Amino acid sequence: MLRGIGVSTGLGIAKAVIYQKEDLIIPKVKLVENDLEAEVKKFEQAQASAKQELLQIKERVSQTAGKEKADIIEAQIMFLEDPTVVSEIINIIKAGNNAAYAVNQAVEAQARMLESLPVPEMQERAVDMRDMGHRLINILLDRNEVSLAELTEQTVLIAHDLTPSDTAQLSRERVAAIVTEVGSGTSHTAILARSLGIPAVVGIPGIVEQVSSGVLVAVDGSTGEVFIDPDQVKLGSLKQKLEQFVAEQRDLQGLVNEKAVTANGIPVRLAANIGKLSDIIEAQKVGVKEIGLFRTEFLYMDRNSLPTEEEQYQSYKQVVEAFPHRVIIRTLDIGGDKELPYLKLAKELNPFLGKRAIRLALTEKGLFKTQLRAILRASRHGNIGIMFPMIATLEELQAAKELLAAAKAELVAEGVELANPVEVGMMMETPAAALAADIFAKEVDFFSIGTNDLIQYTMAADRMNEQVAYLYQPTHPAICRLLEGIVQAGHNAGIWVGMCGEMAGNPEYTEHLLKMGLDELSMTRGAVLRVKQKIRQISL
Repeated sequence: MLRGIGVSTGLGIAKAVIYQKEDLIIPKVKLVENDLEAEVKKFEQAQASAKQELLQIKERVSQTAGKEKADIIEAQIMFLEDPTVVSEIINIIKAGNNAAYAVNQAVEAQARMLESLPVPEMQERAVDMRDMGHRLINILLDRNEVSLAELTEQTVLIAHDLTPSDTAQLSRERVAAIVTEVGSGTSHTAILARSLGIPAVVGIPGIVEQVSSGVLVAVDGSTGEVFIDPDQVKLGSLKQKLEQFVAEQRDLQGLVNEKAVTANGIPVRLAANIGKLSDIIEAQKVGVKEIGLFRTEFLYMDRNSLPTEEEQYQSYKQVVEAFPHRVIIRTLDIGGDKELPYLKLAKELNPFLGKRAIRLALTEKGLFKTQLRAILRASRHGNIGIMFPMIATLEELQAAKELLAAAKAELVAEGVELANPVEVGMMMETPAAALAADIFAKEVDFFSIGTNDLIQYTMAADRMNEQVAYLYQPTHPAICRLLEGIVQAGHNAGIWVGMCGEMAGNPEYTEHLLKMGLDELSMTRGAVLRVKQKIRQISL
């Protein structure tokens, strides 16, 4: 038995298929000036072919897995046509280099830049960038690769890693489970596997060499266990567990329209975290009536100019109108070392601890005020809360509130209809804020605890780094004391306290968090029904 990181629950049993891509050997060829225009033309033709391939994949994925999964392919199309990337490729060609080499150089530079950003969602875009570049280079070098869409029977897919376009072509009908040598819970492989309902385990180095295609493999995405060629006794036990899992899934679907109420009748507020407009439908499918975290970064990504106030207003309005209860909108949480055409920032040695989130917003006040105006305009369409991220000092919070007041005054002077009042809250995700929660509680209407960053900053351990994953301990005494202190400080000041980090969506911690006194748990839509099930089983 091998053990990795379970990133998508469920059990899959089938014969293995080893999926390996050949290493790209990219020649560097120096060209004479007379050949440069032809080489640029060759790149442009490859670009057109790559776009056609991606559009075909997107259409197929949209039909088999839904528009949300197809949006992952759209990100690659946008990278393919990004003027900054295209211009850099052409410049490298015109400097006397062949197109394949130019693509590799430009794409790798952009991917490394994305990996340096402090926001996990942006880091994951590096995978999209490299996937797009890989496709372009294959076309330029006239290489063909096997498509995963050609799988004809149920298999356990084993690979070193899967690109977004690889994973997006998979279906539950053809793939019983996925195992990769690398990856994390926030990788595209993990996200798409969860969306498609495919059990998945990542982080098992060397498994590609240890397993041969055709060998029976069982994968438990809940525990991270992978069984290679299990004996009949073990196989029987695993099949029984699989039947139990299928029955549990049916039971969970029966909870969609049930209330989140404990066994002794205490109601619990459950909300969803969303990060793009296509998440609306997915959240509604599990019966969610409230959004506890609306990440707004998607409005700023994959584009060459800032979103206008009207664009933002329309997006916020769409979300607010979709949910009858409260929608908490987090202001922009982005920053660090960026080379974006509309946001020129200095490089930082440690962008995770640098100019990001509220720190960036307070220096880019025009950008920040535009977002605040758009949110305030959308407030008349429903119940909105505004939440500031990455607050560490009282001065930051007060400055953000002053800018919000200024934006509101402008809109009132313009005769714009607004809701009154709009709740104002803050993310509790820095140890500094957690330890001074009693001070901050006097300034806001609510706290929302972001456990992802709070844990990694408190434990001094990068949650994306597999080598220190053992330090990411949600129940460490230091973390528990911080959480209890935040809840107590909030309640003493008469404000509500929620949690929107990954810890909120793990049923293992549900009872502990509710007994701690949290007023709301907000999580990914995939965790809602399991947490609701757990709530209905416990008494407070």
